[in-house]
Amino acid sequence: MFTVLATSVSINEWLLIMVIALFCILAFVIFDYFRATKEKEREMAQMKESVEHAEKERDDAIVLARSKDTAVSGISKEILNPINAIRTVVGLVADEDITDEIREYCEVLKISADSLANTANEMLGYEEEDIDEDSVLQSSDEKKLVIPDARILLVDDNKVSLRVAKALINIFKPEIVSADNAYEAIDRIRNGEKFDLIFMDHLMPGMDGMEATKHIHELEGDGSRTPIVALTANTAGNLEQSFFNVGMCDFLAKPIVIKQLTAILRKWISKDKQMYVDASETLSDFTQDNYRPERAMKDYWNDFSLFKEVLILFKEQGDLVFSKLLKKEDSDLEEEITKLSRYTRSIRAHKLENMMYDLLEAYSSPDREDYEEIVDKAAKEYGNVCEIIKTFIDSRTDAKTQETSFESLTN
Repeated sequence: MFTVLATSVSINEWLLIMVIALFCILAFVIFDYFRATKEKEREMAQMKESVEHAEKERDDAIVLARSKDTAVSGISKEILNPINAIRTVVGLVADEDITDEIREYCEVLKISADSLANTANEMLGYEEEDIDEDSVLQSSDEKKLVIPDARILLVDDNKVSLRVAKALINIFKPEIVSADNAYEAIDRIRNGEKFDLIFMDHLMPGMDGMEATKHIHELEGDGSRTPIVALTANTAGNLEQSFFNVGMCDFLAKPIVIKQLTAILRKWISKDKQMYVDASETLSDFTQDNYRPERAMKDYWNDFSLFKEVLILFKEQGDLVFSKLLKKEDSDLEEEITKLSRYTRSIRAHKLENMMYDLLEAYSSPDREDYEEIVDKAAKEYGNVCEIIKTFIDSRTDAKTQETSFESLTN
């Protein structure tokens, strides 16, 4: 059969058939290549569309997250700022020379504010700082930091937060200049005012703290820049790095903790403006170490004559009790000590009052453990209180009656 076919078809015809066949095969390959290419292009287009869609969803999610962060930051400021202000102010009031009744009220306020703060922090996803463990009264340092020659600019749009922060920073005795918006702070720098440190609130209307920092550094130029510390109630996310990116040197979380504030001041205030003094000198206005009779006089309608009579009764009872205690007389003094405790409370001498309770307990104890040591400490504090009372009466008594008033207190 093939022989017949071969004899009937010439060589040229065979070549033509082969060329046509090869052409058909090539055409098929080319067609298939273009088909596959188109398919691939379609797949790539679909993939690109999917990627672009995914990227758009991601970008939308980022925008939404940022808007939520901004909203949360705003909410956190609106919620946490007043709560933290209450906590701080209550702490400052509790450190003052107040009655036990007012102190109990402060404790109720403190517990309630702490509970609100903890709830808010849990809802907002923040970690809670313990404001109490670093309070002024609980600090055990023998020396306290003072920066009387330093000048500090405090910027905060919330007037309550501004007053609270000012009260806390004032413990260290610097000169404090306050501004309730970023524009005022910038104007002070533009007008040539110099500061050793600036505390800048983060979120403020019109211009926030980070934008204000940029403007201040632009005004100061490339030379020496004033260290700027961010004040923020929101320490979540990457805010810390954002503060550093705009030129802030550090940040201080709200509510302000004394220990952290002290560390900031030590770090950024020039060493030649730092000094350390005895704790009683630094904190005398904020603790109960020094008796302040002018406050107790408020309980007597600021009537000096009436309050003076109470002070004289206190002095008479105190002289009687401590005279017998120091002479180690065997007479029963439990009732007399109790009476002196009441007088001590009536003039708001709380440190001595606490010592009187310890003295009464030791005196009533069968073994009288540490009794003599307690007597000596109470007698010393009693003497201190009497000296303060003398000075107080002296300052409010005219020269004509001074001798009589002193005689009433010392005899």
